[in-house]
Amino acid sequence: MEARLSERIAHLITRLEPERDTDSVLEQLLENELLRRLNRYQLTDRSLSRKYGMSFSNLMTGLMFKHFSYSYKLESNFWN
Repeated sequence: MEARLSERIAHLITRLEPERDTDSVLEQLLENELLRRLNRYQLTDRSLSRKYGMSFSNLMTGLMFKHFSYSYKLESNFWN
């Protein structure tokens, strides 16, 4: 897939890395941003896991169980 960059973006990429082609610089910038975001999410996950004493998946499992258990009680009371 080929996309067209604005002149301003192409100029900034050239200023950032004058000796490299625009595509490889842009690819590296995007990959670095994805890795930065992944690291941030992993850090947040570790921090919250320590704070709440459980992993995100365990937390979600517990919340889903609580939600469906509560919904079942409500529905059972309604029909009885």
